[in-house]
Amino acid sequence: MRATARLQRVAIAWLHATLVGVACLCALLVAELGFRLVNGAPHRSRPFEPYYLSGDFYGSQTVNGLLESPEGPERYGYSRHFGVFLSEVGASMPRSVLRRSDFLFNHYLSRYAATDIDRIAREQPGSIRVFVIGGSVAVGSSASSKDKVWHALLEKRLQREFHREDIYVFNGAMGAFVSTQERLAFDLAVAPRKPDVVIDLNGANDVAAVLHGGAAPGDPIQTGAYYEYFYDTSLIRWLFENSAIANYAITRHIDRLQARHLADLVAQPEKGRQAVDAIVGVYTENMRYILERCRADRVEALVVLQPHEVLSRQRSGLAPNRTDTDLWSAAYAGILRGFASEQAERRVADMSNLMNGDHLGWYADMVHPNDDGQLAVADFVFDYAKDAVTAAIARKRALVRALASPPPAGIIRSP
Repeated sequence: MRATARLQRVAIAWLHATLVGVACLCALLVAELGFRLVNGAPHRSRPFEPYYLSGDFYGSQTVNGLLESPEGPERYGYSRHFGVFLSEVGASMPRSVLRRSDFLFNHYLSRYAATDIDRIAREQPGSIRVFVIGGSVAVGSSASSKDKVWHALLEKRLQREFHREDIYVFNGAMGAFVSTQERLAFDLAVAPRKPDVVIDLNGANDVAAVLHGGAAPGDPIQTGAYYEYFYDTSLIRWLFENSAIANYAITRHIDRLQARHLADLVAQPEKGRQAVDAIVGVYTENMRYILERCRADRVEALVVLQPHEVLSRQRSGLAPNRTDTDLWSAAYAGILRGFASEQAERRVADMSNLMNGDHLGWYADMVHPNDDGQLAVADFVFDYAKDAVTAAIARKRALVRALASPPPAGIIRSP
């Protein structure tokens, strides 16, 4: 009897535990569903891109949604098999590395797709082609339309200045890109297309990626996240990818970690100085590579150091609204010191003071210019770009004259 009673008590305990477990599971499922209704499913905003690490920004997207993006594997001929994506052999396989970079020219404020650029180059070989690379300020983010974005305004001004409709400004910038990604974009998307002028408008992302994103200097700001995707095989990683509640909680934890990282750099001057020196060193190396490569290829080049509200407030005599103001100021000062000779040659332009003082209202947010700011950016860049376009036109005319003139006696010109 006692054994039977003991078994009954154990069975009842197990039943209670099972019911409690089922109730907890149901409560978690209800909470998860409710959280998803309010905050959405776990999402990402950028697809993986094997050359540049990250693709364009698409807002809140599920992983499956990003599969269909212009940078997704299917667009490049990869099909999904169990455990792997395989490239399908066939006539549609890419014959040029240029195709991998086409997405750079397809962002929401771009006025010329990669196919348009290549068509113009074929049909108008004498045209002047200006290529823009950089981050979101170079994209023109926060402009209200494609007509009011700074690179569209710049193109119109150059066409009026030189009385030529065949001056084009192509935009291959991408939001959140740092100088290393821009260097890749130059090598893989711009240089093979034989530009006449290259403009790289950037600076802030290299600083922000290190101070705020915890990335190594020159690394894309998403580097740490992709390391985590690849190397973390724990249950926490699975929950982060599949549970909206866990995703929210872990994202907040990441925010706190990044805030603590910045606080350490501010609180420890030597560590902050080391970070700034590394930012300046990598950025300078990448920009000097582009400038010298352009010089060797006889291409006009211009690096434009963008404004940022944290600097504009400081230089306008306003109280700092962030703890990292001095680090930003030191990074920009270091960059400009490293390019003193290039500034004198008008190959590097300091635009960081453009939106100071009465012009703080040109910021749509802490980084991006509104429509008034877009016009101011276009005016600033035009002052430098017109010199570059003048030199490019002269170079093309000299080439045409050289090809048209008869060769010296005894020299046979190759067709």
